[in-house]
Amino acid sequence: MIDRNTIICGDCLDMMGQMEPDSVDLVFGSPPYENVRSYGIDFNLQGQEWVDWMVEIVRASLRICKGLVAFVVEGRTCKYKYSMTPVLLMADLHRAGVRLRKPPVFRRVGIPGSGGPDWLRNDYEFIVCCQRSPGRLPYSDNTAMGHEPKWTPGGGIWAHRPLTFTADIWLCWR
Repeated sequence: MIDRNTIICGDCLDMMGQMEPDSVDLVFGSPPYENVRSYGIDFNLQGQEWVDWMVEIVRASLRICKGLVAFVVEGRTCKYKYSMTPVLLMADLHRAGVRLRKPPVFRRVGIPGSGGPDWLRNDYEFIVCCQRSPGRLPYSDNTAMGHEPKWTPGGGIWAHRPLTFTADIWLCWR
């Protein structure tokens, strides 16, 4: 049993295994990203091995959480190839029956000097979000900023703007 409001250091799977089901309202984390961001713990899982490890962590998190489980995740680009691990994680969770929510993104300013000859600077990372129970999160409040949203879905600004497309490059297939 782990006391409430306690900072603990250890393997997250071991720690969550000691916790009671439904004992937390929110699980939020930024795990190591394959062998790119290891947080100094000599972490070296890559590709599907990393995805399988994260699926296990998400499932353990869902067991202890009665609300939202969210992880900021990113893959890696090596030798002009992106690993796709965030997308593979979401696909594996979906296939396993995990209730995913639409993934928001963590918007950041790309790492100075990032990008390269085959890709643009990366200014976002996926936030994989899921929960066990359907429906609205109990702490979700779209008026938390003090007022109702200015525009309703499909109305307001979108109802008055013409839909236009511009393109500098047109691709044609035969």
